[in-house]
Amino acid sequence: MTLFSKTSTGPSQRQLKVGEQIRHIISELLTRSDFHSPVLAKAHVCIGEVRMSPDLRHGRAYVTSIMGENMAEATKVLNENEYQIRKVLSKELTMKFLPRIHFVEDESFYEANKINSLLVSNHVAQDIEEKMISPSLTAD
Repeated sequence: MTLFSKTSTGPSQRQLKVGEQIRHIISELLTRSDFHSPVLAKAHVCIGEVRMSPDLRHGRAYVTSIMGENMAEATKVLNENEYQIRKVLSKELTMKFLPRIHFVEDESFYEANKINSLLVSNHVAQDIEEKMISPSLTAD
């Protein structure tokens, strides 16, 4: 069984709630001046989502950059400063166990842009146009 297994039922309400709380706390921490890093300031980092494991002891925070630059450096800085982030989380969260957070790059925006560029390409427009002109003859 993997740490973040894909189950048919999906995450529980508790997992979603804790993930959202952690996302808010980390986002506030990044905007305050207490936790200032030149790499993070330059990259304009945003936490898109935090997914929690079923036992709520581990979390994966998906990080994206508004500028689209320095993502590898930004995630490295965040992972190196996990102790400081957990220290803030311990003051804000009321949980039996403080979750460990691992920061990873959020690829969903890049994937969405790639799909969007494919949809507006000339080949796709040509295929759609052909199907509208001549309906499919393979109807059952």
